[in-house]
Amino acid sequence: MGGREGGREERREGGSRSRTGKMSLCSARKWHFERTGLLKVAYLPPSPLALSLPPSYLPPSSPPSALIHMPGIPERGLAVRMAVDRECVARYFVAGQWKPSLRGKTTVDHVLRTIQWRERERVAHLGPEDVLAQARDGYLYVNGTDRVGRPLIYFSPAFQPNRRPEKAIQYLVYTLERALDLSRQDGVEAYSFIIDCSGFSLSNMPPINIIKQTFTLLHHHYPTRVGFITFLHTGSAFQFLWKMLTPLVSPMTRNKILFVPTGEEEKILLERVDPQELDRKYGGAKDFTFEAHDYFGVSKEEVRRLTK
Repeated sequence: MGGREGGREERREGGSRSRTGKMSLCSARKWHFERTGLLKVAYLPPSPLALSLPPSYLPPSSPPSALIHMPGIPERGLAVRMAVDRECVARYFVAGQWKPSLRGKTTVDHVLRTIQWRERERVAHLGPEDVLAQARDGYLYVNGTDRVGRPLIYFSPAFQPNRRPEKAIQYLVYTLERALDLSRQDGVEAYSFIIDCSGFSLSNMPPINIIKQTFTLLHHHYPTRVGFITFLHTGSAFQFLWKMLTPLVSPMTRNKILFVPTGEEEKILLERVDPQELDRKYGGAKDFTFEAHDYFGVSKEEVRRLTK
């Protein structure tokens, strides 16, 4: 008994490398946490998402309910409505392919970059007055949830106004934040997309640089948030665009994308969304008509004033 206990203790203290001298994956992660100042553990009740993470995510000495703190950064995060907690660090670590450093940047670098972006773009303070002029046509909105409880984001790119492309980015950020606020009520902190490409053509396609900015934004500042992305009614124009966009999409996101064959839209969507949560126009039972004043909770007079 004593020998086995002693052996375990020796392996715990000296197990950072295998017999071949190589650092194990778990030890490499522990090194990453120690090197970047992440290894400050507070004992808090575990959230459902925390318990669903792979045990190997944590340093060997940490309990399953550990919360990772980055010195000085959580306070800055809270100021811009970004909780820098264990789940947050996990998302960025997964997006970084579980590597101590990716393209010369550590997990801390990536989290700090997002905080700086949220500060610069006033993400925490975006409101209807910032986006109503862009949003009034209802081409992008949040409505209902999928079968896992993730809010559904509906997007019809053919109807997106391209008068001020930078406003399209701002409204996307507003929509993502709105979806995340709703998702936190159910503890899922993610969202899914239903993208209807009906009417999409090269003439109403957003500028390529704006599309690239969109993918960069999603990858850098909302990592591993997507449940699924379903594309409906994709024609030749969109297929041409997709060939250019594919290199910008991470393999993890690509695995969540489904191009729905013509005629199977209702069947595929109802596999992923309860009928009571799916818009009627896509085969569900949910009646929804986008009205800017209802959606944003403002008066019709305010809508007219902000959309002049």
